[in-house]
Amino acid sequence: MTVTVVRLAEPADEEPLFALLTALAADNNSFGDELDERRIREHIQLGTERRGGLHGVIDGDGELAASIGIIWDRWWYAKQYMLSQIWLFVRPAYRHFPYERELIEWAKQKRRQIEAGAGQKVPLAHTVISQTRLPTKLRLWRRRSGSEMIGGVFLIR
Repeated sequence: MTVTVVRLAEPADEEPLFALLTALAADNNSFGDELDERRIREHIQLGTERRGGLHGVIDGDGELAASIGIIWDRWWYAKQYMLSQIWLFVRPAYRHFPYERELIEWAKQKRRQIEAGAGQKVPLAHTVISQTRLPTKLRLWRRRSGSEMIGGVFLIR
């Protein structure tokens, strides 16, 4: 069995991450939103520069095959911070590998490490926002994350 290495993204991964996230937008931007290159790069740098995020990446053949982006965030009403997954993407050419499972397990492991250091529970929120194949994606998250769904997003146009 091949062991996939999910590694913590570094500053050298910023351009490959930008390319991966542009591919994610092309794959899943069913809302037709205009991309904001500066905002995308800011979120990448939260993890690559360790300024409030940690992003896991999996190397592919001359490109990043997959990534999960996690940032520190909090509910609008809360004092406590949590980890919030803002992206998880596996390029179509690599979807026959269990990369999404490995990225989720990596995120859970990082959360456990943070909890151990903090001496308290740290929630990890995963979001699924899509207008394509949403029921399938929700079933995948329920199965892979072992968590419960606690809400929904309604887009008023």
